[in-house]
Amino acid sequence: MCGFCKKKYRKNNHVKIVSLFLSHYLNGIVYPKSEEYHHIGSLRNQHGELMGDEITQVIFELKKWNKEVENIKSNLNKLIYVMKTTAELKVGETFTPPPFWSEEWIQNAIKQLDIAKMTPEEREYAERQIVKAVAMAEERKNMEESRIKAEESRIKAEEVTLKLEQTESKLEQVESKVEQVESKVEQSEAQIQNAVVNLLKRDMALDDISDILGVSLEKVAEIKESLNG
Repeated sequence: MCGFCKKKYRKNNHVKIVSLFLSHYLNGIVYPKSEEYHHIGSLRNQHGELMGDEITQVIFELKKWNKEVENIKSNLNKLIYVMKTTAELKVGETFTPPPFWSEEWIQNAIKQLDIAKMTPEEREYAERQIVKAVAMAEERKNMEESRIKAEESRIKAEEVTLKLEQTESKLEQVESKVEQVESKVEQSEAQIQNAVVNLLKRDMALDDISDILGVSLEKVAEIKESLNG
């Protein structure tokens, strides 16, 4: 597969020279002694002399390229994957497109891959794969959004639960303090009552008991009445 990768124009002695970059994606091996799959070169004559830098050829040996899908990051490797896959994919063959397959520029590249030379059946299958890739990408996007929302809901629920636990703990502490205060009040009232009883047994006047203990005269009278009863 061959195509113009890029065109640029420059002036040289007032003569416009066109510089072309020709890209060749070969589903095979051209240079078996080299481990590299990406080759760049310029045209030379039969004597090995450079014929100019206006034409640069770029060759990709797809048979040497064997990156795993999960390790494909750069656009160049994405394009090579598309080239290799579309060259090897057979009609009816099961194919699960990677996430980047639905990227707009990838779809445009796929549509340019000799679709005009495909049979109606091959063209229909290629188009179905593009649609499938887009649908799967959308599904992955929706699933990721759902996962994120679920995670956010889980975190919020944990925060609410934590706040409830903290509130319950504070309520328990308050209840405990109230119980302690009530217990001290009961102890204080018991001590006062015992003191009043002891002074009453000594036949001390109610007014004097009230003044000494700081207890109301009514309270002293109530305690005396309970003793007489």
